[in-house]
Amino acid sequence: MRDAIVEILNKCDIAIASCRTVVNDEILETSALVVRRVRDRLSYPDNLVVAALAGGTGSGKSSILNAIAGSEISDVGGVRPTTSTPLAIAAPEVASQIVEYLGDLGIEIRSSNSVPDWLVLIDLPDTDSVEVDHGLQVESLIPVVDVVVWVTDPEKYRDAVLHDRFLKPLAAYERQLIFVMNQSDRLVPGTVESVLNDLALALREDGIDESFPIATAANPTSGPPQGIDDLTDSIADLADSGVGLYPKLVTDLQRAVSVLEGHVGGAGVDFDARFDEVIASASGLIIGNNDEAASSALTRFLEDLATETAGLVGEEIIALAVAVPNLVLRVGESLETALVEHRRSRPPIRWSEKGDSMPQVARVELVGQQLRSGLEPPLLELLGRRARANAALADLSLSLASAASGQR
Repeated sequence: MRDAIVEILNKCDIAIASCRTVVNDEILETSALVVRRVRDRLSYPDNLVVAALAGGTGSGKSSILNAIAGSEISDVGGVRPTTSTPLAIAAPEVASQIVEYLGDLGIEIRSSNSVPDWLVLIDLPDTDSVEVDHGLQVESLIPVVDVVVWVTDPEKYRDAVLHDRFLKPLAAYERQLIFVMNQSDRLVPGTVESVLNDLALALREDGIDESFPIATAANPTSGPPQGIDDLTDSIADLADSGVGLYPKLVTDLQRAVSVLEGHVGGAGVDFDARFDEVIASASGLIIGNNDEAASSALTRFLEDLATETAGLVGEEIIALAVAVPNLVLRVGESLETALVEHRRSRPPIRWSEKGDSMPQVARVELVGQQLRSGLEPPLLELLGRRARANAALADLSLSLASAASGQR
């Protein structure tokens, strides 16, 4: 699977290069950033699972991290914000391998002999922090980890912010999500199962169809932590089943490609037939001295084409549309000049002879040729860019779909 993703990344580079004159820089850079992050992740050990603990203030993320570390690594509390900066733990030998990768993400890493040697666990800032930057940190870091462990508690597991802002947009990653009902020791005995079922129901409403929430009590009022082994076993199961790193990376790339496809436009625009029709119509109007109607017909065509093509191509087509009245004026003036020259070139005729003007078919051909020469070359160049971008994205999408189906 690793080799397949490396090959896909090469196709990503080709697709992004093909989109440079079609998609605006902001959108393109967002997709390019995803590709760089995938490539960065592949440069580090793929036998590791980089898991992040996400959740609101007081849910117990830090307590879970401490329970797994076997010591007080992260501060615990219920005052916002409890966790203000991301902190990671890993086994000593693993920490040295991945410190640069996490450092690039702004994450401090500490070592602990109690952490399994396949796990890197990150305690993210609180999702409901009063500090806006903390929420943005969470949103930026969630896409770059392999697994997200959502930690909630009996009071806030149906919180609208959690579901609407975070979970619904991540439904495509449901195979990389684990859900924890922490502080389960606070529930009335015998009700834990029903609360877990209700959480699963809320997740189905988010579009996450298969979830098996885990009950934990990382910092119970009495006795040792509960459910922590179940949590680490669940993360290990994801790693062992191959549902961790590689499918996540494929999904990341699929979403990035989908964004590019939306800005490139995708489908063809049936250009030739529509262009021939509008040129014929505009030519007749110009010959009939109705330049305004000719300009309107050509402008509507170009505006419709711009809407269908979107992105930078659409913007450049709009620029062509703005220049249409001047083009029509030049073509009309050229027609008048041609008519004058035609009259001058004719031999003397008797007054009884009918007509001394250029034949209608010649006028139509002349006007049509000039309209085409003003519009067709730039339009074909723009649509050619778009077609090349679409072809590269289509090839990339097929490769990603094949990789995704191989993981199911």
